[in-house]
Amino acid sequence: MINGYLLLILVMLVIIINGATDAPNAVATIVATSKIKIKYALFIASICNFLGVLVMSLTSPKIINVIYKIVDFRNNNDFAIYAVASSMIAIIIWGVITWYFGIPTSESHALVASLTGAAIGIKNTTINIEMWNRVFQGIIYAFIIGILSGYLVFKIINIIPSKYFKKIKIFQYLSGMLLAFIHGAQDGLKFLGVLLLVGQICFNKIEEVSFWMIVVCSVLMFVGTMIGGKKIIEKVGNELTTLNKKEGVSSDISSIVSLFIGTILGIPLSTTQMKTATIIGVTFKQRKMNKTVLTQLIISWTLTFPICFLIGYIITKLFLKL
Repeated sequence: MINGYLLLILVMLVIIINGATDAPNAVATIVATSKIKIKYALFIASICNFLGVLVMSLTSPKIINVIYKIVDFRNNNDFAIYAVASSMIAIIIWGVITWYFGIPTSESHALVASLTGAAIGIKNTTINIEMWNRVFQGIIYAFIIGILSGYLVFKIINIIPSKYFKKIKIFQYLSGMLLAFIHGAQDGLKFLGVLLLVGQICFNKIEEVSFWMIVVCSVLMFVGTMIGGKKIIEKVGNELTTLNKKEGVSSDISSIVSLFIGTILGIPLSTTQMKTATIIGVTFKQRKMNKTVLTQLIISWTLTFPICFLIGYIITKLFLKL
């Protein structure tokens, strides 16, 4: 019922949704603190995402293995196809719902949860607990390190007199570009892991990530970012809190450093969570956060694991009965 090509289409749709709901976070603070137009910021984010996927997949591919090895289907390719298809459908459903309401969500967490739920719906599969631990380490890392680094970086940058800082707009653009690069490194590598898994179970000759996979992943993320990024930028960059230029750059720099270290260590991280955590850090004791928006984000992150797990499990069971 589901062949390799249909499965590839589902994965491609998920990568587009990731571009629409997660990648725009990288340039949210640029838009909020400068006069750059959203369409230009999104274009910059898309290009830097591509470079992030390309460079980091060639130099530090550890995150690819986290996703690729999180479930062992024990060479049962038919069941594996059902499970991966179910997880992709679960991500699409959840991604569309959260995008509709303009709520940034983590496709990384949706991917891990839905794939695990789908795998448990099939007998004779093994969940790699070590890889799951890395995912949970990433959640804790994002909040603790994100808030602390945001706070500390802002304290350092705040030493620079405002009259000088206002003239150095290049910091804003560079920090946004680097953050988009790191997003590509994080999320791009995760979905390359999915493409590699599909290649293994559907096209036996594919045993490693190839250049065409990198290009496809990058282009699809570009498309998604350009199509749906505006809602997410407005939610994170404008509605969560009001940032000045120093706070915007501080949030970007602390996010870049934290995400880069996580990527090198092979820890899967959510750009959305990291970005929000650093914003909380840089605005700590400065001004109030929008509690309604912050609550929406926390609820979204909290529900992602159980809902995607459940959808993946249910769809897998339905496939097995057909």
